Amino acid sequence: MHKTRKELADFILKGDEIAQKSWGYEGESKRRKVGDVWEDEFWRYEQMEGFVSKTGKNHEIYQDIRNYLKSKSECQNSECEKQKFGPTDRMIISQTGYCVDCLAKFEVDIKLEGLWESYEKWRMMRKAIAVAEDAKKQIEQGIKDLKPHYEFVQENGTIEKWTLPKPMDEMKKEMEEEIQNIDNGLTELREDIVTHESILKQSNNSYIKQLISQK
Repeated sequence: MHKTRKELADFILKGDEIAQKSWGYEGESKRRKVGDVWEDEFWRYEQMEGFVSKTGKNHEIYQDIRNYLKSKSECQNSECEKQKFGPTDRMIISQTGYCVDCLAKFEVDIKLEGLWESYEKWRMMRKAIAVAEDAKKQIEQGIKDLKPHYEFVQENGTIEKWTLPKPMDEMKKEMEEEIQNIDNGLTELREDIVTHESILKQSNNSYIKQLISQK
């Protein structure tokens, strides 16, 4: 076998580094030891026993992301006995962290504790607060993007023009008033939710504890 091809084979099979030489240049050959780690622009390498491990430089970050996504698709109840999660389970897990069976059990315990009314109102208010905050952000962005005329290019290449039904100053004033209304509603919701939250904090129900901690 030609010497260069043998060096390539040794590099691939054994992890030996090819001598740093090319036409018109001779460099110093370096042999890696087991445990050595080095990087190039895109990859991270580690010399193992008999081979080189190669991973992306952001491998750990991507692994953390994969682990997080996996956790969001599995029931968070450490005592869950369900072997397979169906579409409904996955939907409920994404919303609550628990499968249908475990959530039902937790909610039965909540009713037995006499906390169902506070639990139901707390969840309803949390959802209302999230919707209101999102609406406020959209209106605020709408004010920033406000202009008298808008043009949209359609798929067929034609241009569709839209004109505000009212003068910009008037539209902006109405949008700012709507933001104020949302702020007033949010203040009331945040005051009301405190009462129910203080009651729920007295519970030892693990599901309730998780909900409160996710605020």
